[in-house]
Amino acid sequence: MRRPARPLFRRNPLRHFEALEGRRLLAGDVFGTVLNDTDGNGVGETALVGQQVLLYRDNGNSTFSTATDTLAGTVNTTAGGAYRFADVTAGNYFVVLGTLTDRIQLFPAGSPALLTVGDVNLTIDEFSSTQTVNASSAGALTDSDADGANSDSGGVRDLFVQINGGTGLLGITSDFLNTSVLNVDTTGNVTGIARVTWDGTDGSATTVNPSGLSLNLSNGGANSALQIRAATDQNITMRVRLYSGAGNFSQISRTITGTDGAVDGEADELLTFDFADFLNGSLSGTTITGTGVNLSNVGAIEVELDSTGTEAFDAQLAIVGVIGDTAGPAFTVQNVMSLGNLVFLDQNNDGMFMAPTDTGIGGVLLNLLFDADRNGSYETDLGSQTTNSSGGYLFTGLAPGDYRVEVDPDNFTANATDNALVGLFGSTGNDDSMGMPPDPDGAVDDKDRGFDDSGVIRSKPITLVGGAEIADNGNEAQNVDFGFWGFDLRIDKTPATQVAVPGETVSYTLTPSNVRPGTQGTASTADDLGTLAEDVEVVDLLPTGLTFEQGLSTPGAAVTTVSGRQQVTYSIGNLAAGQTGATLTVVARVDSSLTAAPSQANQATIANADEPAVYANDVVNDNLDTAVLTLNTPAVSIGKRAFFWSTGLFNNPA
Repeated sequence: MRRPARPLFRRNPLRHFEALEGRRLLAGDVFGTVLNDTDGNGVGETALVGQQVLLYRDNGNSTFSTATDTLAGTVNTTAGGAYRFADVTAGNYFVVLGTLTDRIQLFPAGSPALLTVGDVNLTIDEFSSTQTVNASSAGALTDSDADGANSDSGGVRDLFVQINGGTGLLGITSDFLNTSVLNVDTTGNVTGIARVTWDGTDGSATTVNPSGLSLNLSNGGANSALQIRAATDQNITMRVRLYSGAGNFSQISRTITGTDGAVDGEADELLTFDFADFLNGSLSGTTITGTGVNLSNVGAIEVELDSTGTEAFDAQLAIVGVIGDTAGPAFTVQNVMSLGNLVFLDQNNDGMFMAPTDTGIGGVLLNLLFDADRNGSYETDLGSQTTNSSGGYLFTGLAPGDYRVEVDPDNFTANATDNALVGLFGSTGNDDSMGMPPDPDGAVDDKDRGFDDSGVIRSKPITLVGGAEIADNGNEAQNVDFGFWGFDLRIDKTPATQVAVPGETVSYTLTPSNVRPGTQGTASTADDLGTLAEDVEVVDLLPTGLTFEQGLSTPGAAVTTVSGRQQVTYSIGNLAAGQTGATLTVVARVDSSLTAAPSQANQATIANADEPAVYANDVVNDNLDTAVLTLNTPAVSIGKRAFFWSTGLFNNPA
């Protein structure tokens, strides 16, 4: 039982520091994660480390605004993408992400949601009831008072003080000056111990009943720490012990001081003792005796202040309680992706872009297909891009996920707006034995990725993975290339003589060929590679003053008259890739009356659109050839060109 209180003549207990105000709110942590959805499935798989997260306190209107809400904290995510704002007092808040680089926020969607941070989850003691113990170096060196009234969850309170050295007084007063503060005060140069114990009604403040309570402090993990609001003016040691039956307790010992910012005598200092530290014993100053504390069944709690080595200290406790951390938003972000690269003319059908021989093809219309539901159907059309003059293209603003690039069928239609690929076929040089190109998910650039998918040239599926692609910090796939090629016809014309006189015949040798390299075989081979030129015609439009000699020329010519000039046409059938056709001989007689004819040019044009325009109108202009004939008397020059075309060569992919 408590002895009658003795008069204690104190100096001013508030002389060394500002006194705590009673019933101050404790504070818990706000925590969460920021994860990156790198594959576009809507679930964050990868921790985003170093991302800034901001905490704003609501101004009272429950609507987030950086202009009116108060910034309460800024942290960066750590390992696992975790963020944590420590010691957040009760109130309403918003948690938002700082500036995202090359990413967008996927979840939570919309405006930031209001987050309510509660006060203490379990109050052990607010010290709102009066209780006093006093010790004096001139009298009893110890004093105790058992089972003091306490309406909070800790139950009755035991107070104990002990002077260990020096001269003066040491006392504890609960509800000091009616402020709901526990005040610890000394005079002179005394050192000693002041202890508060909650262990149920046992009639003793000098011994602890380790099973006197039955408190579930953890609450299934909802609670995270014991927190004490305190102040002191000297470096002293605080020990917190949690008991669970005889011989089983965990203790955390911590030095608190008025100068290092942890507890400096101001009224808003908090001491947080994480439950995890009571259990694992890894924190410096932590000891575990027996099996340690069982947080779901705590039998006693002790808080002890020890001033050994420190004379004349003052301290105050305002509240002891259990706090729970508040779960903030679990953010999911996604990388902003891009996909594209090159459509090119593959001169030798090796499936590889090799500059300067191979060149880009401009004006090609491409469509982007997205597999939104991941069922392999690629049912979502995300729009189109047209290649630039160098053959490049790029789809931007994409989420991670599965895509295919499609070459629009209009590219192969002569009368379509986008018809840059008329007469061309997809490259096959790097296809596998099943006729399939390399997987576009590979990192190698400048390879043809297209194949004929039921009459439409498409890429195989490509999966964009945030941070894993070959360009733009891993956010841009630059390897979805398409190569195209087709047949390329050539005519070579050689005169037997370059000088003639009126009345004589002149002879020209015409040599047709398909100069497209390849091993497709004979002219009867199917045109599956798009390089077989079918139904080829060679046309020679004779200049004025020359008359075709049917009997002296290669048989099979068809002769028509075009604007008063004879046009000689040979239908030579098919020319395979790399094949040279049979030599044709065209013989014509120079009119005897031709004595002063001016020079004449024989201009030929390609008359069939089946040969790809990129070859029919290429730089070397090999669909045209010119021979010059000079008359002796009078001298005259006649320019001759020959050309040929093909009809019905093949069916293009459109």
